[in-house]
Amino acid sequence: MENVHAVSLPGANDATMQGIATAGNGVWSDGTDLSTLEAIFNGTGGSLVGIDKIVVTLPDGTPIDPNAVSGIGAFTVDSPFNIALGPNTWSVTAFFTDGTSATDTVTVNGVTAAIPLPAALPLLLGGLGMLGLFGARRRKS
Repeated sequence: MENVHAVSLPGANDATMQGIATAGNGVWSDGTDLSTLEAIFNGTGGSLVGIDKIVVTLPDGTPIDPNAVSGIGAFTVDSPFNIALGPNTWSVTAFFTDGTSATDTVTVNGVTAAIPLPAALPLLLGGLGMLGLFGARRRKS
């Protein structure tokens, strides 16, 4: 079920807008105090997308709860983990306010790579070699 939220702007029929929000299992605001809608967007007063909870499962199978879920479903995870060689798959399960859930995965392939030599190092060595050559040539003459 989708939630329908409504805001009455000046000139709108408040009763109609409130009825739309109520029928849509949403929140209504009269437009003068937007703190209710602000709470929905930051995740402290409900959810625009109907997410009740999110669980992230790390590649090693450890489930963790995100720090917070915003009203639009955004979240962050501050859990340290190392990416191993080969495929590393995380899964994210969203539990919705209507009792349903959905899971999706993301896979990152861990690879080893040689650390490239900084481009300035060969130039520096070449420059020092040239200085040494000119210094030795100067001493001979």
